[in-house]
Amino acid sequence: MSDKDIFKFTQELDCNELHFFSEEEFGLHAIVAIHNTKLGPSLGGCRCYPYPTTYEAVVDVVRLAQGMTFKSAVSGLNLGGGKAVILYDPEKIQDRDKFFKAFGRIVDSLNGKYITAVDVGTTSQDMDSIRTQTRHVTSHNKVSYKEKDPSPITAIGVLRSMQATAKYMLGSDKLDGVRINIQGLGHVGQYLAKLLIEHGAIVKGFDVRADNIASCVKNYGIIPCASLDEIMFEDCDIFAPCAMGAVLSKESIPKLRAKAVVGAANNQLNYPDDIQLLNAKNIIYAPDFVVNAGGIIYVAGEYFGQTEIDTMNKVDEIYNIMLNIFKSAQANSKDTQAQAYAIAKARLGS
Repeated sequence: MSDKDIFKFTQELDCNELHFFSEEEFGLHAIVAIHNTKLGPSLGGCRCYPYPTTYEAVVDVVRLAQGMTFKSAVSGLNLGGGKAVILYDPEKIQDRDKFFKAFGRIVDSLNGKYITAVDVGTTSQDMDSIRTQTRHVTSHNKVSYKEKDPSPITAIGVLRSMQATAKYMLGSDKLDGVRINIQGLGHVGQYLAKLLIEHGAIVKGFDVRADNIASCVKNYGIIPCASLDEIMFEDCDIFAPCAMGAVLSKESIPKLRAKAVVGAANNQLNYPDDIQLLNAKNIIYAPDFVVNAGGIIYVAGEYFGQTEIDTMNKVDEIYNIMLNIFKSAQANSKDTQAQAYAIAKARLGS
């Protein structure tokens, strides 16, 4: 991707700022995208991942930041959208404390326009290191809320989205006997599996890490799947993508046999127009930036000093937001993604 292409891409996605940083002493190369700050400072996690190319990192961080803008707007938060990616394998960091202190200085240099948090490849302990360098961080171990890592709360939001989907699709929000296939049994996926089993769902799961599958089988009693194809393309009521994005594409959607897609992964559609392929198959799509909003609602509530009870009530409201999207999309002859965007853009004044 040339400099010209980067400018074109960021303009197409209405991204306000894109910052590149290097701390050569630690081999730290980071990109911070500040997509929009109309409603408030941008808040979004710091993802540490060994991207094969800078191009892929740029595409990911800008799309993720855009998703955070819409996620905050549709959830009624006074926040903008931002995201950070560090181009590094988190398993190979030799001194995590020094590494993330260096990233903390990067965050602080942005003067509050970007607030960071836990994401893929980072932990609450990493946020502790960042916190020694800047106050613009949350999901660290000194937060006043019960959960330091917002993953369990994200899972609750996914559960509420699935209940809203079941209500719209099946006439009842009870999940007893509902067949749900989870792709990705990491932080959010494991918590989601536990919640779904507790609510009587029939849960199958797959993860690229065999130990994650084994843990969910042992602890929660899910049914293991042997491959990605099995978890994605088997007949089920709800397919739940909970790993990396771009899982719904022109190649995969024709093979889907689920009645609905409701998952925690960001940017599930490889291209925005791919939702038309889902519509053609009458597969209900719950917009990902609504489904997974529980985490941002939770960390924002803590950061701005709201009571945990009030914040959890906002997380619970995801059910009504999702149900309203389904009903209003049908009434307005729009797809669910377009309807969710319309709600978010109305708050953004765009």
